[in-house]
Order: sequence, then C-alpha cells, then structure tokens
Amino acid sequence: MDLTKIRSNYSITCNDIYLNHAATAPIALTTIQRMQALAAEMSRPLGEHFYQWLGVMEDTRRRLSDLIHAHPSEVAFCQNTSTGLSLIAAAIPFQPGDKVLVPRNEFPSNIYVWQNLAAKGVNCELFDVVAGESVVETLQKMSLSQVKLLSISAVSYLTGRFYELKEIVTFCRERGILTCIDAIQAIGTVPIDVQDIQVDFLASGAQKWLLSSVGAGFIYARKEWLEKLTVSLVGWTSVQYPENFSLKQLDFSNEMTRFEPGLPNILPIVGLNQSLRELTTIGWENIYARIQSNTRYLMTGLHAQQIGSFAQEDRTAGIVAFDVPKSCELDRLLDELKKQKIHLTQRDQYIRLSPHFYNTSEELDTLLSLFGHKPNMAVLTDLKSEMPAVPNGAILISGGSGHLGACFAKHLAKQGYTLTLLGRHQEKLMGVQQEIQASTAATVSIHSCDFNDPESLQALLDDLTAQRGQYTAFINCAGIAESDEFTHLSVTQFKTMLQVNCVAAFQLMQLFLSTLRAPKALGILNIVSATGRCGWPLLSGYAASQAALWSMTEVLAREYSHDQDIAVTTYVAPPMHSPMQKRLGRIALRYFKLSGEFPYEQAKQIAHAAWRIFEKKETQYVHRYHRWILRMNAWIPTFIDRQIKKRWRM
Repeated sequence: MDLTKIRSNYSITCNDIYLNHAATAPIALTTIQRMQALAAEMSRPLGEHFYQWLGVMEDTRRRLSDLIHAHPSEVAFCQNTSTGLSLIAAAIPFQPGDKVLVPRNEFPSNIYVWQNLAAKGVNCELFDVVAGESVVETLQKMSLSQVKLLSISAVSYLTGRFYELKEIVTFCRERGILTCIDAIQAIGTVPIDVQDIQVDFLASGAQKWLLSSVGAGFIYARKEWLEKLTVSLVGWTSVQYPENFSLKQLDFSNEMTRFEPGLPNILPIVGLNQSLRELTTIGWENIYARIQSNTRYLMTGLHAQQIGSFAQEDRTAGIVAFDVPKSCELDRLLDELKKQKIHLTQRDQYIRLSPHFYNTSEELDTLLSLFGHKPNMAVLTDLKSEMPAVPNGAILISGGSGHLGACFAKHLAKQGYTLTLLGRHQEKLMGVQQEIQASTAATVSIHSCDFNDPESLQALLDDLTAQRGQYTAFINCAGIAESDEFTHLSVTQFKTMLQVNCVAAFQLMQLFLSTLRAPKALGILNIVSATGRCGWPLLSGYAASQAALWSMTEVLAREYSHDQDIAVTTYVAPPMHSPMQKRLGRIALRYFKLSGEFPYEQAKQIAHAAWRIFEKKETQYVHRYHRWILRMNAWIPTFIDRQIKKRWRM
C-alpha cells in the first residue's frame, strides 16, 4: 500500500488532520472528477447516456452486494440511511400490539422511524445497553412478549462499540424476532457478512466510511422477505418491465428494485461507484486492519493520559469517544484543535475521534499531544480549584433548558453563583442541573414552565414571589421562532412568538425589578436578535417579537439611566449554532441562494461574551457581524434590499 500516493488523492491531508469520518468523509479527487464528468454529460439529452448510467448503477449495486455478501437482487438504492430505515419500517407487516426494541443510545433516526409506527398500534420500547455486557445478556433479562423486531446499529455512533451481531441475530431468530441493522458506522470499517449474520434487514449510506457523497444510501432485505413487504413508494421503475408503458397493471419487480420508484439520483451513485472501485483495489482487509490499528493507537495514547474511551470494555470499530476530563480547560483545547486544523466531533465535554485507513501515526500523535501536560500549552488545569469558596449571589435565567441558557448556567456556576433556571423542558433542565452539580459546588434549582400558557406563567411568577428569592441578575435568553412566508404564518404562531419572546420577558423583568431584585443587583441582561431591527423574509413574527423586546429593553435602560446600581443590557447576539438555528436555516435554504461560510458562533462563546459586557454595565452591545448590516439598514435600506433580492427565491 503506497500511503503517500493514496493521501495525495485526498486534498484535505495537505493541511488538515481529518479525524471525523463518523460524521462525513472528504471525497477523493478522482471521485470528484468522475462526478464532474458525469455532470458535464447532463448538458446533453438523457437518452444519449441513460443506459451507460444504468450500467454504472447496476455495477455499483453488484459491488455493494459483494461488500456485504448479499445477492444484487436483495439491494435497493435510496437517499440515505434514514430513508432506508423508513422504507423498511413501512414495509414490514406489523400488527397492532407489536413491539420494536431499540437501544436507548441509538442515533435518532433509528428511534424515530419506529416511534412513527405508533399510529399503527406498534410500540417502540427503548432499552439500555450495558458496557462490558453483551446485548444478548441484556435481552435475556427482559420480557420479550410481543416483540416483533429488534433494530440496532452495527457500530454505536456514540461510543464506537461494535456489537456482537451474529449472536444477537441468532438469539432473536430463535424467538421469532426480526432484526434490522443500521450499518452506516460499520460498512467500510469492519467486515459485514449478511449471509453469515442472517440479519433480516439492513440500511446504510456512502458518506462516511465509504468515502463518498451524500445522497447515496441503500437497503438490504433477505430474499425470502421480498413478497411479504409493503412497498410504500411506487413508480414506473418499481415494476417487472419498467419501459413497457403500455402495461397498466402493477406487477412488481421480483427484486428489491421494486423499492426504487423512479429515475435514480445518479450523481452520488457514480461517486460511490468510483470510491468502491478504489477501495477494493487498495484491499478491504488492508483498510480494516489500518482502521483498527489507528483506533488502538488512539485508545492507548489516551489511556496513557488517564483518559478512558466509552467502549474500552467492548469491541470497537473506527470510533474512539470519550469525555474530556473535568479538569480540562476546554476553550484552550478547542483553540489548539483549530490552530492544528484537526477535525473531530465535539459536543460540550464529549469528543469523538474517527480515523480512517489513510491517517498516519504522526497525525494521531499531533492530536494526542494536546492531552499531554505540556507547560507551554497548559491545556489541563483544575477548574474546581479556581472556584470561589463563597457564592457570588443568585441569578435567574430564563431559557435554561435551551442551548444558550445552559451555557450561561455552566459558565456562572463556575464563578460561584447560585442559579435558578426557568425553561419549558423538565428533563433538559434536570440534565443541566445534574451536570453542573456534578462538576461544581453551585446550587441549582429549576422551574419548568410553558411561557405560552398564561396560567403556567402566572403560577411560576407566584412561586418566585412566594419564595422571596433575592437575585443579583435576571438573564433572559428564552425564545421561540417559526419561519414561513407571511401569508402562511398562522395567527397562533404569531401570538406565540410575541407571548414567549416578549410578553413573558416583560412580566419576569417587572417581577425582578419590583420584588426579586437584591440590594446590590447587577441588573437585567436581554439576549435579542438583530432581526428586530433588520427584517429578513420568512421571519415576520420572530422579527416583530424581537423588535418589541429590543425596544422595551432600550426604554427600560433609559428609565433606569440615573440608577448607578443597576444595568439593563441589550446584547445583540451573532448567528449561533443551535437546534433552532439549524431548523430555521434548513427552511431558509428553500428560498435563499446562499454561498460561502456563515459566521456562526458557539453558544458558549456568546454566553461568555455577553456576561463580560453585562458586568461592565454597558446598555447595549451589537456584535461586529451585525454592526454594518444594521447601520446600512438604517442609513441606506435600499442597499440591504438589493442584497436580499439577489439571494431571495433565486
């Protein structure tokens, strides 16, 4: 294996260290060139190259079948793993009262598709897998009455654990339980033999360990199941003779192609074909061996620093996941990762590494060096030793179950503040509370409340009043947003945004100033969106609520301008990575033509920056990203109009 030559085909290896193949993979230059060549063919009529494309598609089907030891007739293409799981779930002849078992720590798609069967009377039950204990041992302790199917990943996306698939499937078959495998984290990292395992169904995709494009997924079903399955998506290519348009009777194909209802998404399939060709030439055994070697190398290096991986008691495949020690100064670690251009998955203290066969030991050493005790880096420090011994005061935070509110809470807990968190989701509030109390000496109390329910909100206000708490500050970062065209936005949605984003904030601020304010309080910090002063299409209701909140905070700051003891701060936050942002951004892509990188910031950075501004008792701060936009919108609004028009509905 000429690793230098292979790495030259992956341009990301020139300047970056890519250890995130469990997310999505960089595509080889030769694969990109193959896809570009096919895209160029699209300038001519489809009929000129349809059969060549069909040939590539069938060659790819055969190569995938060889990889998982299936027959090509047992494989169908789909868009991705999630689509594949959905097709399988809709196809199986479930009966009311049937149960589906799924591990609790599965990727959401492998839970949602089975929960979606509730309307058919099918119950999805989650169970916990135990480290160091086989899944079969866990199942033996459970009641399996009415269990129709077990769905499980071959390799856990969270921990990297490679489950004992043959043992699991055999156990289930002996009890008449069907099995479905989400193989996206396994295919390309470890051998998967469906004939040996005897699994009933499998779904996977190309964009991770197969080093190919998004948009190419596939499903497998054992041949004996074909005639028993319901085809939920039907089209002209689902039938036995797809090009005989004179036939008007539905006659399904005798292969899994009956689940392919129309023209294929050929571009990513061609990319997958090229990738499979190249990986096969390198040799799958060589690839599997190098991935395992790289995985063990990382686990050994981390263990030397007293950092244990989540799956160290089990078999692993490709993924090394761990929690950064509580003593780690995470901000410095993330800065170093950015400087070194190391790509991985990081969520709070959770880090996931997923090296491929082409990664080198030198690259892995660079990553591991960040966890060493090097004086010049000082990445590891004891945060608890820096905690103030005496609490600084109490802080009330709305939106405590949200992304930003949780970051505020964690930051202020480290400074010794007592916290009261308000939020919609009780379980999320409890999770934040437990995380903070496990790592700091802070006291955290929680109140769940639906700000859109006047009775629930009033009950909260009454509780806070009765408790007679004295708060140093009130931080308002609660919010809700709906995105739609103006004529499609319902009055209910509009009122909800006004209620949650503005009216509830108004009532809480009033209560803080009149009843809950401590003698030496800092004041009120409101997090607002620039949309309140520069309206964007699709955000009419959200913009109206943010405009009201911004203006209200501005008025309040001026009313209290002579009170030197209290500050009312408006912090206009930059675009932020959050579940809400991702949901709104997805909708925006339907209407806007966007390109380039968008300057999103992490919620943790925003929380830290906003608190610094608040401590300085500044009345308003607008993030630099928004300053020129707001100025131009105020001075030359036609300029902003033109910029939006260039991207809107293009």
